[in-house]
Amino acid sequence: MMFDDDSIVLHSTPKFSIGTIRSRHPASESDVTLAQPNVYAPNDLHTRGFAILKTNIPIPRALLLELDAALANRKGVHVLFNNQAHDGARNDRRRRQASLFPDVIDAPQAQRGFEDRRPECVELQMRLNALLREHAVLWGRCVSDIVVLESRPGCKQQALHTDFDPRGVARLSREMIPLGAIFCLEDEGSRLIVQRLDDIHGNLEEVSVQKGELLVFRGDLKHAGASYNERNRRIHFYLDCEHHERPPNRTFISKDQGPVM
Repeated sequence: MMFDDDSIVLHSTPKFSIGTIRSRHPASESDVTLAQPNVYAPNDLHTRGFAILKTNIPIPRALLLELDAALANRKGVHVLFNNQAHDGARNDRRRRQASLFPDVIDAPQAQRGFEDRRPECVELQMRLNALLREHAVLWGRCVSDIVVLESRPGCKQQALHTDFDPRGVARLSREMIPLGAIFCLEDEGSRLIVQRLDDIHGNLEEVSVQKGELLVFRGDLKHAGASYNERNRRIHFYLDCEHHERPPNRTFISKDQGPVM
C-alpha cells in the first residue's frame, strides 16, 4: 500500500531519547530513578547498547485488528520461552508471537492477496523502513522476521539473554553490528529489561517505551522481556547484517541473571 508524502512525518535529523528508566543492581532490591537527557547522539546506541527513536507513525484500530487476527491464527503463532528459572518453571506460555509476513508466501499472486488481507501491516512495514532509512539505521542492514509479540495477563519476566551470539558480534565494527527493534503499540507503553553495555556493575534497568516509539538495541545487548499484569502487544523485528549470521529461533542465555524486576 502506498501513502501520500504528507501522511508520514519523519525527523530531518536523528533524534534519540533514552526513555524512562528504572535501575536495580543485582545485589540490591532498591530502585533508583535515573535522570537522563531527552536527546543524545546516535553513537550512544553503541555505548549504552540501545536507543529510542521518536516517531509520528500512526497506530490505527484497523492495524490492531489485523495483528489480533494474526495472533488468532493458531498455525502461525509460536509460544516464546519465558519466566526466569528461579522457581524451576521454564515457560508460563503467556508470551507469544505471530509473523506478519509468513515465509510460505512466495508467489507474486499470493503476495498480492496477502497484502489485500493485511494492508495496515504492509503500510506499517513501509513506514518503519522509511524511518530507519531516515536515521541511517538501515545502512548495511535489512529488516527481517517482523512479528507481533503478545504478553498475556500474568506474563512473567524472561531470562536475560542476547538475540545474537555476543562472541561473534564482538568481532564486528559498529557499522556491521546487527540490531533488534521493538515498536510500541499500546497506550500503556511497553518495557524491556536491559543490562547497559557501559555499566561495569551489571545493573539491570527497566526501559519504558511509549506508544509510537521505536526501541533499537544492539544484538549483543543483554535484555529480557518484562513481566506484564495486563495484555501487551508490540512489534518486534531484527536488523540483520550479512557479516553475521543469526541462528533462527535461538537465543543466548546469560549466566548472570540478576533479580526479577
